[in-house]
Amino acid sequence: LAPGFLIEGAYIDGGFGSYTGTSQAAPVVAGFVALLKQNNPNLSPNTVVGLLQDNATSYASRDGYDIPVLDSLNTIAALANSFCNDVSEIPNSECEVLVSLYNNTNGASWTNNNWLDSLTPCQWTGITCDGGHVTELNLSNSNISGQLPGTIKGLQSLEVLDLSNNQITGLSPALSKLHALQVLDLSNNPLNAVIPPEYGDLDLLEVLDLHNTGVTGQIPPQLATLCNLEVLDLSVSNLTGTIPS
Repeated sequence: LAPGFLIEGAYIDGGFGSYTGTSQAAPVVAGFVALLKQNNPNLSPNTVVGLLQDNATSYASRDGYDIPVLDSLNTIAALANSFCNDVSEIPNSECEVLVSLYNNTNGASWTNNNWLDSLTPCQWTGITCDGGHVTELNLSNSNISGQLPGTIKGLQSLEVLDLSNNQITGLSPALSKLHALQVLDLSNNPLNAVIPPEYGDLDLLEVLDLHNTGVTGQIPPQLATLCNLEVLDLSVSNLTGTIPS
């Protein structure tokens, strides 16, 4: 299932060379499986084998047989979909957003969390559900890192998003699609980004806390249209210009 032909490798006595054979393919597969298990420790051996086989791509044919090649991206996507197909307490689409968030922000290194350990997302750390939908994500101080995936816009019932005190970078315009959002707290993250003007579309937003995030540029005038906004904290930033009226 992995490339085993002319794999570049190191000689024991120094230097590099090309190798061919299953001894070259096996470490590739083993390494990928280790990463799968790190993020999904409850995967059984049979499930792993099925995922690898079902999502391999055909590289070539020899003697009438297809030669499959490991396709890591297809395998990861299939794992997310197969997991969420067995979840019933929230829509499949919302489950996939949560899995995407976990995988894109180094979920295996989050602190004090039980995500993906069960088929009941509403019982996962920091998640609140109401009426069969995810309404709150409270994951402050959870060692979340990286950028938020654009798929987060799929949480259309989300009212509270608190990811403060983490290592998140960037400000995703996709957050502007969360039209039910009332609280957005990304404070104390190294965002170091410009505030997207699209955030002015969050009509129900009451709290926007971006203090100590290194946000730059000017305050978008669109934020002045947020009629329900009660708290706007942009302190300890690198903003320039005037405050919109």
